[in-house]
Amino acid sequence: MPRLLLVLLLTLARLPAWSAAPAAPAPPDADVPGGPVGLRDTAQIYALGRHWSLLTDARPDAADHPLSLAQVRTAPYAARFVPSQELIPNRSTSAADYWLRCQVRVEGGHVGAAWLLVAGLTNSQPFEVFVVPAEEEAVSQEPEAMPVWRQFVRDDDPARPGPRAVAARAPNLLLPPLRPGRAYWLFVHSRGDLFWFSLAERTHYLQTLRRQDAVSAAYFGILLALALYNLLLFLAVRDRGYLYYVLFTVSFALLQAHLTGYWEQLGWPEPGGPGLTQNAVLAANMAAAVFMVRSFLDTTRRRPRLDRALRAALGLVPLPLLGTALGEVGGPVFGPVFGLLPLAAPLLLCAVLLGAGVAQLLAGHRPARYLVGGWALLVAAIGAYYLRTLGWLPVSWLTEYGVRAASVLEVILLSLGLAARINLARQQRQAAQRTALAALREKDQLRQRANAALSRRAEELQTANAALQASQRTTGDLRELDELKTRFFTNVSHELRTPLTLILGPLDELRARPPAAPAPADLPARHALMHRHATRLLDLINQLLDVARLEAG
Repeated sequence: MPRLLLVLLLTLARLPAWSAAPAAPAPPDADVPGGPVGLRDTAQIYALGRHWSLLTDARPDAADHPLSLAQVRTAPYAARFVPSQELIPNRSTSAADYWLRCQVRVEGGHVGAAWLLVAGLTNSQPFEVFVVPAEEEAVSQEPEAMPVWRQFVRDDDPARPGPRAVAARAPNLLLPPLRPGRAYWLFVHSRGDLFWFSLAERTHYLQTLRRQDAVSAAYFGILLALALYNLLLFLAVRDRGYLYYVLFTVSFALLQAHLTGYWEQLGWPEPGGPGLTQNAVLAANMAAAVFMVRSFLDTTRRRPRLDRALRAALGLVPLPLLGTALGEVGGPVFGPVFGLLPLAAPLLLCAVLLGAGVAQLLAGHRPARYLVGGWALLVAAIGAYYLRTLGWLPVSWLTEYGVRAASVLEVILLSLGLAARINLARQQRQAAQRTALAALREKDQLRQRANAALSRRAEELQTANAALQASQRTTGDLRELDELKTRFFTNVSHELRTPLTLILGPLDELRARPPAAPAPADLPARHALMHRHATRLLDLINQLLDVARLEAG
């Protein structure tokens, strides 16, 4: 990209050599203000700036009753011509009438050379051109009696279209045949304007036009290529910032096409006239610029207060059209004031947009540096052009072609800024993804720790459950053992009570018998019964002892 910018700068630096009225290498008498122009080489374009002598007609009724050619050639007026000290005399802010005069000498044997008087693109006032042989010094002649005179009117007057000897954007007039070795006086009459005139041989001027068109094609090609590229990006990502960039770039290219005369040369329609068409395109470009900057800086989300200020700046958009409408009805007093609106509104809007970019840059929005750089270049170029219009700066390459150079650099920087915004969004997305991945990893670790804790708890519960089941089994066994013991002791109790009863019953009878009573006959049988049951009781007691030993282990 730095190499591309270098190539563009080198290409744009050649614009002075390919302009509509470029300055040729100065002849020896070029440094003499008001000196004659020597047409020596048909392969040169001769700038007439310092060769002019100017006569200022500041009379209040000069517009209605201008001086004639015969009058300005009389001695009193001829003495009032003042040699120009400027390369391009600038009287665009003056309301006076002006006559320009310079002497042209054809030096060399260029027989049949067709010489053109070429005006700059910024000439906006109608002007008249007179060519008088220097030998004709009879001041009593009227304009109709002059050997040659021509009238030229700018094309901004639809009722009186100006002639063009060569199909070109810049006004040009074919001069009458100039004979080698002879001198001629060239007079131009016009209201206050930028007097950018030059002389060029027709064939060489055509070659110059081809070179100029090649540079213009490169300029508009860059703008349209960037617009198409960003249109494709818009269709791919559906980000309205790219659409606003396309609208801004295309409307700016259309505005430059109108300002540089290509609109008219291509025959495009101009509803309402050139002034209205130009200001309509300017208003569209201003609106697109506001929407583009709002989207570029993301003010709606990042800086709501700044976004409200930018939306308020949309109020400047209709001012160029309003100035055109009011300028026609404002009269001689307010008309010029309203006529300044198409100049002041864009410059003020550029300052607002540049301030918004600086505010966002200071707030840490890195892509804003591209916008600040691009708009700073454009504001500087537009400011230089307006200062030239006011006569505060001399005419130079910067004032005439700076807007073109700055606009190319601006759209490149803005395109880089959109790309940087994509990179920033990608970085933010990657950072968000990294954050999300870290959160997922942390969540996974927490889940693993929770699962491990749940596993340990499950094992503990299983162990407790096994212990509980074992305890329940033991309890059942004990309960069954207790039942067995209960039944055993119940049975034992019955078994013990029966022998004891059978033993105690005969004993009680024997004890109850008187001592002197004779022994019963069945006494032995009773003794045997008691012995048998005593033995049975002994067996039961032995069984109880065996059970006790078994429980003791």
